[in-house]
Amino acid sequence: MTGLVIPERVFSKVDYYATIFEPINKAIKTYDHNNILDHHFLNSRGAIARFDRNAIEIRLVDIQECPKADIAICVLIIEVLKKLVNGDLASLKDQKKWVKQDLFAILNATIKDAENHSISNLDYLGLFNINMDASVKNIWKHLYELTKDNITEDYRNAIEIILEHGTLSTRIVNALQEDTTEKNIRCIYNQLADCLENNSLFIPKH
Repeated sequence: MTGLVIPERVFSKVDYYATIFEPINKAIKTYDHNNILDHHFLNSRGAIARFDRNAIEIRLVDIQECPKADIAICVLIIEVLKKLVNGDLASLKDQKKWVKQDLFAILNATIKDAENHSISNLDYLGLFNINMDASVKNIWKHLYELTKDNITEDYRNAIEIILEHGTLSTRIVNALQEDTTEKNIRCIYNQLADCLENNSLFIPKH
């Protein structure tokens, strides 16, 4: 259902059905006695085609501490995607060369080390006009600089907090300061609840 999270390299609706939907339907058929399971909902890759909506659904972004952070991240991703689609960063030909195995290796390491993971694959970095090893954080700083003129001030402020203080998981870990007692965890998550209520980003208090 999930595959390698990174979707297979397919470039048409016909190929998508043949490469992704049909194998899913075949795999689930034994268990779907009433023929009620829909391949749209069974397809759990990190980005899925929704032909019924003429959309691509990205399923790889965790929910944040407040809606402002959620939307700010979505806005940044959308602006970067526009640059990729328009060929401002790399040609479509170069983008289409990438296979799921190579991208998954980068994704998997980033899941573990978050924004601190250093990427040394210069072919990948070249997609973003970066010509030397770079941390995930610095890649996003670079992409933000390329797109921030198209982002409203409110969302720019939110993105800049994340770029300065780290991802939400990093900020939570830093706030805990290695004190993982139930009392301290409750204290941090009470602060996160306040962020949700006030629609504000979480900045660890040192």
